[in-house]
Amino acid sequence: MKRTVIFILIGLSIWGAGYAQNPLVSYIDTAFQQNLQLAQRALSYQKQLVKVREANAQLLPVFSVQARLSMARGGRAINIPVGDLVNPVYSNLNVVNQLGAQISDTYPTFPPYPEIDNVQENFLRRQEQETVIRMQAPIYNAALISNRRIQDFQKEVMAADLAGYRRQLVRDVKRAYFTYLRAWEGFQLYVSTLSLVEENLRTTQSLFDNHKITQDEVFSAEARVREIEQQLAVANQQEQSARAYFNYLLNRPLSAPIERMVNSLQDLPNQSLTAARQSIAGKEELAQLDYAIQATEEVVQLERSAFLPAIGIQADYGVQGVDYRIDAESDFFLGSVVLTWTLFDQSAKRRVEQATLDVGKLQHQQAELRSQLELQAIDAWYAWQASKKKIEQARAEVEASVRSYELIEKKYRQGQANVLERSQARTQMTNAEARLILARYDEQIQAAELEYATAAFAIEKK
Repeated sequence: MKRTVIFILIGLSIWGAGYAQNPLVSYIDTAFQQNLQLAQRALSYQKQLVKVREANAQLLPVFSVQARLSMARGGRAINIPVGDLVNPVYSNLNVVNQLGAQISDTYPTFPPYPEIDNVQENFLRRQEQETVIRMQAPIYNAALISNRRIQDFQKEVMAADLAGYRRQLVRDVKRAYFTYLRAWEGFQLYVSTLSLVEENLRTTQSLFDNHKITQDEVFSAEARVREIEQQLAVANQQEQSARAYFNYLLNRPLSAPIERMVNSLQDLPNQSLTAARQSIAGKEELAQLDYAIQATEEVVQLERSAFLPAIGIQADYGVQGVDYRIDAESDFFLGSVVLTWTLFDQSAKRRVEQATLDVGKLQHQQAELRSQLELQAIDAWYAWQASKKKIEQARAEVEASVRSYELIEKKYRQGQANVLERSQARTQMTNAEARLILARYDEQIQAAELEYATAAFAIEKK
């Protein structure tokens, strides 16, 4: 009996006692470092940072080397009538030279002009090379400028998403931790209760053996032992499941031990309902949608930029010919200013309309989200208030059940109460203790929900 009273008093005093150190703080830090889903979101954020740098790089010059060596056979050819054009002239010159030599001895001697064949040339050279060092740079390109801004806004969207998940992870870790403590205390309660009912069974069996009670009281004591054993098995399963889930959030071995604290109270300010509703302005979900709207508005500008001129420059220096050499006949330089201006494109107009509609859709989503978050804060606030009242009721119930059990136990020893009344009083006391454990940790779980709904936990912004 003394052991029962001590256990109950310890359970009642837990609410006001506490350790100087709170292991939950270090567990949250561990989750920030090791949680796998958080790590995946962090990698997505890092990827977006690379996209921002890529968008900035698109505004810088690009240098490249392009080389080509070609070998060709066959293909189209062109006939050049060189012989048909020159041979008649050569024939006349030969005749003139012969007549001049016959008329005058002083006429100079010329060799006869030969017959020339027509020429056939292929369009493709048998061997040709071209090597160019090329520089390309945008002077003005509205699409690239808009894309850079879009990627900047997307970076903020990813940062808000990462911070929002960190806040959610804090809530999940706290809920899992308090759920584990609740399951562990419930398990300990039934362990203690089992030892008491087993002792009661031995006492009852001894009384029956000495013909002081009937056998039905022994059967009742045995049934109570079996009932507690079944409840103990359920409590053990709940404790193991809660332990595994908590370690899963921290990316630790699922059976790793968990440090417990006697006092699990949080320093959560007792804020008013009005303050809880107004605090949703700090939620990352709203910031995420706000940046998404700005990014989509920039998409509208991106689509409109299709009707703006784009100006760029290109400079080439290289060598070309049948072989590689640098001289006045082989190397070359070519500089260009390139203007691209779309004057008519109906598809681009339709894309502008679609992006404008997307902006309106996101604005409606933002208004709906604000209402949802406010509703979530209201529900969490009232749930937390109700959970605190449940604790007061549960504590009063435990105190009453303890006094009732003490009176029944005294009557039982005096022979004024039977074993069934004693067993029922013990059951009521155990159930009251279990409800107190549930109420205490439900309050902590609801406090974690309120903390999440009102953005009360300070989250580092990336």
